[in-house]
Amino acid sequence: MVHKYDPKYYQKNKESIKESRRRFRERNREKIQEQRRRWNEKRKEKDKLVKPETLAHYGLGKLACVKCGFDDIRALTLDHIVPIGRQKRRVTGIQFYKQLRKQDYPEGFQTLCANCQMIKMFEGNEWELKS
Repeated sequence: MVHKYDPKYYQKNKESIKESRRRFRERNREKIQEQRRRWNEKRKEKDKLVKPETLAHYGLGKLACVKCGFDDIRALTLDHIVPIGRQKRRVTGIQFYKQLRKQDYPEGFQTLCANCQMIKMFEGNEWELKS
């Protein structure tokens, strides 16, 4: 039987519900840890594909820097063609790559190696935008 969430019931029985959940977690600690481990492994496997796929898209079909051709993924980064600064960017890391893929790869980005991105920042005086 599926129960609908009832805020009044929850507020009235909040402590006993918390205690019941705590006891369940204690009794099933290993099972819960194994489920979390499997879930994390699946998530990581999916995430491993997102970054290379996105970098290749913005690298004009190649997993390489669009300026110099450097192709070691450890140093490849995603660069805003028109700098926007940190204050306007809300999502970072793998979530940013996922967001771009979900938005069907919007324009305005390119794949650069870390060296080319730093050179671009120095030459374009982008440091003020990073505050």
